[in-house]
Amino acid sequence: MKTRLAAGVGEAAALALHRAFLTDVLATVRATGVPALVSVAGDPDDPALLALTGELPREAQGGGDLGERMARAFAHAGADGVERLAIVGSDHPTVRPEEILACLEAAGPGTLCLAPAADGGYWCVAGPSGDAVEPAFRDVAWSTPRALEETEARARAAGLTVVRGPAGFDVDRESDLDRLERALSAAPETLAPATRAAMARQRER
Repeated sequence: MKTRLAAGVGEAAALALHRAFLTDVLATVRATGVPALVSVAGDPDDPALLALTGELPREAQGGGDLGERMARAFAHAGADGVERLAIVGSDHPTVRPEEILACLEAAGPGTLCLAPAADGGYWCVAGPSGDAVEPAFRDVAWSTPRALEETEARARAAGLTVVRGPAGFDVDRESDLDRLERALSAAPETLAPATRAAMARQRER
């Protein structure tokens, strides 16, 4: 995980930062008061993951590219009777509860909400549960600056209304740590405490 970040700071530091990011994102998700599920690319019962996720339920994402896995999450949510779903990435530690709630509130029947990330992707996607949003995730150039615009284009072609949520940024590379440092400096000290501590340890190294 976090291979691009690890290329700059080393695998041990990247893992420590990733743990901190996930800890803070999960705390923010809990603060929304919305029922949540942790969707895992690896083993959902890994002991290290259990220590981080606590009481939150977990499930395996399954195979396929990112688009296929997100489409599967929307389909599963629909089968479980969920009205709408928001998927939030684990590498956006400065996200706030109100930003996630804004994405959920903007989404609805026939409407997909995408919250832009600075790298051309998006840190959150929210929409109606079920199969209606699946075409939006087909043949998208994931992890490229075209991911957001391609998802929007495919969603509109499928007859969906597209709205944008609050802008943010992911932490994928060593250069993103400078942006993260600035964001934390300008934010209340209560925001992203695990990430602040991990960043401080990184600076000491």
